[in-house]
Amino acid sequence: METMLGLTIEEAWRPSVVANMAAIAKAAELALSVDIPEDSEPAPVFRP
Repeated sequence: METMLGLTIEEAWRPSVVANMAAIAKAAELALSVDIPEDSEPAPVFRP
């Protein structure tokens, strides 16, 4: 992973980096699983 990103990751940080990348991948999978129509546009104001 670090070769692909062009980074050097210290051994002590490796478990945290791997856990963070796994969490990011899970969030991306969730976001990509939503079917959004092509003609959708973002709302001008966010209202929860």
